Amino acid sequence: GVPLDSTLPIAGLVVVVTVLASTAFKFSRWGLQARGGRDDAVAAESSGLSPTRVRLPALVLGGLLSGAAGAVWAHYLTTFSVDTFGIDPAVIVVIMAVVGGVNSVTCAIVGAAIVAIWQELARQVESGLVPGGQYLEVQATHLRFVCSEADRCCRHVRPVVTHHH
Repeated sequence: GVPLDSTLPIAGLVVVVTVLASTAFKFSRWGLQARGGRDDAVAAESSGLSPTRVRLPALVLGGLLSGAAGAVWAHYLTTFSVDTFGIDPAVIVVIMAVVGGVNSVTCAIVGAAIVAIWQELARQVESGLVPGGQYLEVQATHLRFVCSEADRCCRHVRPVVTHHH
């Protein structure tokens, strides 16, 4: 087994570092070039930006942060196998990205929180911790409010796409 070294403060620190690193990258020269290459590859290439070169820093940062998150998770689980890191966690991450969006660090965090709340609610229902429907209705109402606020907050964040003819 792996020692239980992951605590809530450590996980919180990893989240804070991830958010700061993501935000710093987004507004750095490398982040701007990566977004330019994503939004309009033809214009970026005609400006002299290599698609591979502008995507590489984002790939490296994403791998680094994903590895850190995996390490924290592994030290929380203490016992795991290859199946633990199978397709299910990957699908959950994709769902978080779809719900929150990928154009804003804030919206990505909101999407992750919404999916995490839904997962916990489903876990409670499955384990019988929700004896009556009242608690479930309150949670569903609360989640609808959070989702509508997240949508309102993130609605203005849209990718800038220009088409050159």
